[in-house]
Amino acid sequence: VMDEAGFLDPYGIDGLEGYLAGINAESGVDIRFIFSDGVGDDIATYSRNRARELRIGRDMDRRSMLFVYDVKGERMRIEVGPQMEGMFPDGFVGYLMREQTAGLFAAGKRNIALKSTLNVVSYRLREAALGGEYNPKAVAYITNPVRLAAGAGATTRARGRCRSADSAG
Repeated sequence: VMDEAGFLDPYGIDGLEGYLAGINAESGVDIRFIFSDGVGDDIATYSRNRARELRIGRDMDRRSMLFVYDVKGERMRIEVGPQMEGMFPDGFVGYLMREQTAGLFAAGKRNIALKSTLNVVSYRLREAALGGEYNPKAVAYITNPVRLAAGAGATTRARGRCRSADSAG
């Protein structure tokens, strides 16, 4: 984690570093984050150049991801290494940034945004390791508002206090 802009608190950085090390040990993927306020106009070029400069994924057969967040411009970019493009196509990565990371950043929940985004990435890596191919229909399904409103459900009464077994009636 390279927090050049002071975007995260030290606790968040430590937690993120530990989580990234765990993903690396489990899946052999080099995932890094850069938080910068000096990205410039072209975040795509900045991200690509930083990935090359840092030699991200070089020791892992180019199995890598670089998350770049332009703090000043409030823009994100994810660079996906060549060996992982089938697991993380552009549509999925765009969905991940828009629907997962950006929403939680906007709510001021930076650490939760990053952790939940990495949960999705980790899940996708595990799914791919078991032979599961990316299915774009899943993203289309969950972003369709008609499908979100049409489904099953259940309701129960939720009391604010718990009754003990002795007083249950």
